[in-house]
Amino acid sequence: MKTQQFTLTFPFNFADFNFPISKSFFRFFVGVIFLLMISLLIFYLFQIQNLIKDNYLIKIEQEKIESLSEQGLILEKEYVKLFALKNIEEEIKSLDLVKVSEIRYLSFPGEHLTQKNH
Repeated sequence: MKTQQFTLTFPFNFADFNFPISKSFFRFFVGVIFLLMISLLIFYLFQIQNLIKDNYLIKIEQEKIESLSEQGLILEKEYVKLFALKNIEEEIKSLDLVKVSEIRYLSFPGEHLTQKNH
């Protein structure tokens, strides 16, 4: 079986193609590219610094949240201990209250307890 070879031809030779660029323009162009690279590097460093600072602040806030959660659990346990029904009953017993067997109401003449002064 015979294979065909594909060749690409151009109307001119790239090796013979010369760009008429002056040395001053070339230096200016290289200088602009260099300044652009330096400015992008500085921008990158500032972005990295901001990223590190934000991550540090997030870490601090997460630690505060964990600390407050632990304190909340401790306070919840103390609340349950203080306001348990057994503790309340013991407090009532320590007040030496007497059970009422009969209730008597005071009777007052008229509808109101107070009078208007004219």
